[in-house]
Amino acid sequence: MKITTAPAFAGFPAEGLAFLAGLREDNSKAFFDAHRPAYEGALLAPARAFVVALADELRTRVSPAIRAEPHVNGSILRINRDIRFNVDKRPYKTYLDMVVWAGEGHSRERPGFFVRLEPEGVTLSAGIHRFERPASTRIAPPSSTRRRARRSRTRSPAAPPAVASRSSPRTGCGLRAASTPTTRA
Repeated sequence: MKITTAPAFAGFPAEGLAFLAGLREDNSKAFFDAHRPAYEGALLAPARAFVVALADELRTRVSPAIRAEPHVNGSILRINRDIRFNVDKRPYKTYLDMVVWAGEGHSRERPGFFVRLEPEGVTLSAGIHRFERPASTRIAPPSSTRRRARRSRTRSPAAPPAVASRSSPRTGCGLRAASTPTTRA
């Protein structure tokens, strides 16, 4: 595991949050280039220190396998948006995303902790971004299997309720869980 040192985390300066707010108002390359020093000094530098500090704390409290790569395209996600196949052609995200994850491999393939910094506040989440094919089919069958199961249920009124209905509440990872009635004593 590669361990990178960074200065101690002292918070995100107001200048970095002001940069994100300004980017929301003027999402252009001209604005970004004019304010690049604020991006690099008031967002990227503290973000590097933050992911190192977060990973150190989580290694102590959660798992020694927690990993952080304090650079863009590592634990700090790019601020540039991929606009090639998107109707929204704004070139930059108006937030900064950071991630630390458990185990070897790419962060999108491992469970992790995600932090989104916006001018209004911080969003924290945990989970896994993408399951590899074998794991995803153990949790939910491929969509073609779900379609076949749905068709067979609509053709046969006596089909067993093995698959949760569309009206049941959502659970994590886009799965649906069947509701169970509760009784009070």
